[in-house]
Amino acid sequence: MLFIVYVNDLPYNITNNSKFVLFAGDTNALIISNNLNELQTKLVCTLTYMSEYFTANGLKLHIDKTNKMHFKLNFSSNSTFQVSYCEINVKQAVHKKFLGFDFDNHMNWETQIDKIIPILSKTCYVLRSVYFFKDVSTFKTIYYAYFHSVMEYGIIFWCKSSSSKKVLQVQKKKII
Repeated sequence: MLFIVYVNDLPYNITNNSKFVLFAGDTNALIISNNLNELQTKLVCTLTYMSEYFTANGLKLHIDKTNKMHFKLNFSSNSTFQVSYCEINVKQAVHKKFLGFDFDNHMNWETQIDKIIPILSKTCYVLRSVYFFKDVSTFKTIYYAYFHSVMEYGIIFWCKSSSSKKVLQVQKKKII
């Protein structure tokens, strides 16, 4: 909790075209650019600003724990770029977990969908198993707690994915 007090005003002190997402102990900077050179420059500037901010607040930027992820379209080139800060290369990530989402640098959501399908399938089995032993109210509670909540979390992001049809197939399974 104390960490949040230290970094809570970070987004207001850094104004170099970076958007920050802060959650618990994670600090994420989102940087948008039309070309790799500009992206690289903005990233180094963001790391510099963050390091200065952390130092001023008695914290330290752990560049060895820092990752960069270059989001791009599936059909775009596989160009990569190196970024070094304090003579340490920032690691390139192609897959990350963030706030319960699994995604890759192409944002195709297949990893997220493949993660939730077994959960939904097991819930369908449980619902079929308990249907005749429990009342409708209990059945609905189980459905909303274990199926609907899992399927609905983040659906606004991954529903347009071509892999989302797999989730709909699970949803169509006959429960009773």
